[in-house]
Amino acid sequence: MRVIGGKYKRRELVKLPRQMRNLRPTYDRVREDIFNILSTGVAGARFLDLYAGTGCVGIEAVSRGARVVTFVDSLPMSVRIIRQNCERLGIQESAVRMLQMDARGFIRSLKSGKFDIIFIDPPYGSDLFDETVDLIGEGGIVASGGIVVGQSDREVQVTNRGQIVCMRQLKCGKTWISFWENSGQ
Repeated sequence: MRVIGGKYKRRELVKLPRQMRNLRPTYDRVREDIFNILSTGVAGARFLDLYAGTGCVGIEAVSRGARVVTFVDSLPMSVRIIRQNCERLGIQESAVRMLQMDARGFIRSLKSGKFDIIFIDPPYGSDLFDETVDLIGEGGIVASGGIVVGQSDREVQVTNRGQIVCMRQLKCGKTWISFWENSGQ
């Protein structure tokens, strides 16, 4: 695994220990497609990486100029790997926040705070994708004009989800990427 663009471009990330080999980091090609679509919108953004795993997507956001990235994952080993990756790259502590907790619980716990970009990548084969997108759409945690990017193993039903509207879906190999926008309604 490596960072593919921005300040830390081509820098290697920590290799996964054996007990995490079943984790599925977002492929370089998928990250490249996501960040090409997000383009300059990442610079200065408040970025949320839900089901963060290795943190490679959030780290990519930091590398491309996100103001602050919040990583949320329920696995202690994931949070440890994210921390190691940030330390390895020399990412300032003020640029990242790491939380070991359930992503849905995190969304429900937010009383305030809006994110400009939210990335979700729950475990494939679970019902967590739709539930999480619904919670985000209803939770008011996406800033006006903000984007939600969802990675899944299947095409998702293109519907409005509370305050967010699906704007685009694309297939990258076996991975589906969906983009929702909070139009500020």
